[in-house]
Amino acid sequence: MDVISQTADALDLASVKQHLNVDFTEDDVLIQSYIDASLMYVQGQTHRGILETYYTNTTDEFIPVAIDGVEYYVLRVPYRPDNIFVFIQNLPTVSVFPDEVAYNIGTGKLYIPATYDGATKIDVTIGRESNDTPLVNQARLMIVANWYAFRESDFVGSIKEVPTGVQRILDNVSNPQL
Repeated sequence: MDVISQTADALDLASVKQHLNVDFTEDDVLIQSYIDASLMYVQGQTHRGILETYYTNTTDEFIPVAIDGVEYYVLRVPYRPDNIFVFIQNLPTVSVFPDEVAYNIGTGKLYIPATYDGATKIDVTIGRESNDTPLVNQARLMIVANWYAFRESDFVGSIKEVPTGVQRILDNVSNPQL
């Protein structure tokens, strides 16, 4: 599956340095690595993409797999998709509804019913701007600040892997119905 594009990260070096009260450049590479790692950490904890990423594949790369008598196209994607579009030759684009697909978190496999005769391409969107984006960015700021403050291995005192508030935010984002 080919990545076509990805939106820019809303958490940039300048805003994070402002949050950290850092006005020098010596730690810029370190801070940027924490920003990048915080994105991977949040995506891993919530099992969803944060930055909107578009993937595309032609259906000739897929061999339908039969599971319980139903044929599926099987794609490997990093997180549960937010939108799936199936392109069918000479017909309008079909939007696949989330309840029509299955996603296995453990294997990263997405199962799309292979019931679209003449399908030529499948596009998948993972991640999106949503109402919880400010919460996610706040959690990421807290994570980066914690990692930056406790970056030395010989720290005396109490160290938490991530601040308590971060886990509460991520629990809320992962399970919005709660």
